Amino acid sequence: MNSNLIDQLVEPFMQCRRPMIVHNGEPRTSVDHTRSAIQKDFGMLHRDEVDVDKCSMIICDSSLMSDEAILYFLPSLIRHIANQEVFTGEILAHRLGDLRIAMNIEQNNAVRSIIDIIHEIENELE
Repeated sequence: MNSNLIDQLVEPFMQCRRPMIVHNGEPRTSVDHTRSAIQKDFGMLHRDEVDVDKCSMIICDSSLMSDEAILYFLPSLIRHIANQEVFTGEILAHRLGDLRIAMNIEQNNAVRSIIDIIHEIENELE
């Protein structure tokens, strides 16, 4: 996949700040414990430190992560998917479709394009 295209798609998300997942009090349910573990695993991770294994873990845990976290890690995630190093792109495409965070027009358009690209990659792999 053309690296210039990928750079253009991820550029709108490069200014996203590192997200923090904050819990009030002790975790009470298994989901709270899982979110707490996700915070420990990824809370201090910089997007440039996301290797293939962490990328797969982030995508698999994406339904429990905040929209801000998904957008923060999106540049690394889409690069690994575009290089066909990660085969969970369809999960990410679904999660991107569920974003509820306010995005600017450039980010919104980029998310739509990323979803389309993920679908194309998944179709090529079939």
